[in-house]
Amino acid sequence: MATPEGLSPEAQQRYDRLHGVMTQVHAELDSAANAIEECELAVSLRTAGPVDILNGAACHFAFRAVASHLQRAKRTLRLLYFCPGSSDEAKVFGPYKDAHLEHVRHRMAEVERTADVAVGSAKDAWADIKAKEARAHPVPCLSIACPDW
Repeated sequence: MATPEGLSPEAQQRYDRLHGVMTQVHAELDSAANAIEECELAVSLRTAGPVDILNGAACHFAFRAVASHLQRAKRTLRLLYFCPGSSDEAKVFGPYKDAHLEHVRHRMAEVERTADVAVGSAKDAWADIKAKEARAHPVPCLSIACPDW
């Protein structure tokens, strides 16, 4: 989606912030997806049949990294908030932001599904890894006052 032209400095700041955050989140998702693929490739080269990829030490560490990347992406999105406004620029920004968020959440769900499939029958171990990562990096709940723009 193209950024509208002729924005006020206040609106431009919001678009720039959104783009910066989306870049960070996509980088985290790229890293998570790459770690899954590298582990799957390593396992497929070592074995002739299906295995639980979390049983190998290298894949266990790789999936800890996957969980960490996913948690950072979720945390970044959770802390992303834009105050709604009543201006024409705010009314254009809202759907623009929502479309970006929908896309990145869809992509995150795809990466999570890929990881869930890749772990095979080691679902409990994978759930434990994700839970430990979530506990290690809690997401604060913030309350802010919103000026109209």
